[in-house]
Amino acid sequence: NKKRPDLIIYSAAIGACAKAMQWERALALFHETRWKCLGKNARTYNALLLGLAQAGRLDLAGILFADMQGENVRPTIHTYNTMLTACERTGSWELALDYLEEMQAAGIRPGAAALEAAAGACREAGQEGLAETLHERLRSLP
Repeated sequence: NKKRPDLIIYSAAIGACAKAMQWERALALFHETRWKCLGKNARTYNALLLGLAQAGRLDLAGILFADMQGENVRPTIHTYNTMLTACERTGSWELALDYLEEMQAAGIRPGAAALEAAAGACREAGQEGLAETLHERLRSLP
């Protein structure tokens, strides 16, 4: 009698695929968790979001982020940092600022990783003034 893999195992497998830059396989495993009705949690979403961010697939990451919220899975600081990393890789500075604002509205204080990624998105898009403003915030962190 084989025991069915649970969400923890799937989350680990999705994370391993993401680290190996195999976001397509990670996405397939994510959909498999839904098909098998294993539930949803932030760890599973974050694992897939990381793979999408590393691949520069902000388009898919944004859809998944919206899906996460629609499923009432609360984004964590890791979720926002990952979305900001995706913004940095694609130079999506306006979206990065939106995620920073949303992060704060959710009661999550942006740390160094979030501010650095947002500043990187601004720099990538030629928004040097905004990047410098974010670096000033970064320097003022405790």
